[in-house]
Amino acid sequence: MNSNASKLFLLLAISISLCSCKGERGDHAEVISEWIGREIVLPDGLVYRIQDDTVGLNLNRQDFKIVSYIDSSGCTSCRMKLDMWSDITNEFKALTDLDIEVLMIVNTIDTADVLANMYRNNYLNPVAFDPDNVFNRTNTLPPRPEHHCFLLDSENKVVAIGNPVLNPKIKELYEQYITADFEPGYDSVVNPRQAKPLGVVHSGEAVTKSFYLNVGDSAEYTVQAVVPSCDCVVVSVGSASDAGAFKVDLTYTADSVPGAFSRYADVFFNEKDTPERLVVYGFIKMPHAEIANDAKK
Repeated sequence: MNSNASKLFLLLAISISLCSCKGERGDHAEVISEWIGREIVLPDGLVYRIQDDTVGLNLNRQDFKIVSYIDSSGCTSCRMKLDMWSDITNEFKALTDLDIEVLMIVNTIDTADVLANMYRNNYLNPVAFDPDNVFNRTNTLPPRPEHHCFLLDSENKVVAIGNPVLNPKIKELYEQYITADFEPGYDSVVNPRQAKPLGVVHSGEAVTKSFYLNVGDSAEYTVQAVVPSCDCVVVSVGSASDAGAFKVDLTYTADSVPGAFSRYADVFFNEKDTPERLVVYGFIKMPHAEIANDAKK
């Protein structure tokens, strides 16, 4: 059995295991068979935002996209599960070898409630409000909410279906697809990875995030070198605390190219063969003054 066939078999097995009756199992298998390889259309009219800031996304550049659609039934804010999506997004974003975007599309007219939920959970990833249900009408989604989350390849074709927040097996399957083209053993090159979102930053703005590295008996470890991905990243490593963790402050200064970004720094220790990679990601916007000046040119 080849790799793609084995993943499809695993996806079918996971979906069937979630069903409580024979009829539901058949429905799941039928939906998966129908949707794998199908293109998902991301309507041009959708406006993505991070809290109060709108962000212009180039949705043609990513290696993978994870698209989660929330319909208008029930408690929208409850079903978004933003705290859990933040954690999973950080894990996927830590795979800095690839460009991965996580998008949420919400069919709601109660934007104030959703925005409050985004602030409450400090959710710093793109959300699009879709009160006219354009996304669903364009793609004619399956009826069940569990089939409203998709892993898409670079051509926006479905490679996996299911919500990784609700099922760790689905999350594992997404990871298998995303890392399938890495060379064997890539996982040991940088371990562990940590990622944190910065949200929207403006060109020239400097933002600092603190990380805490636990590397075994930290008192016996010494920092050998810090290698940033670019000059826009500056790292300061403190000494090991009594709790056995190194505090690392990573400062990113946003450049002048608007759009999504991901930057990192590798922290090497004399006593370890592999570095610890720290990742920050988000979206760069030009300050309002610069936007106004550009419009006049």
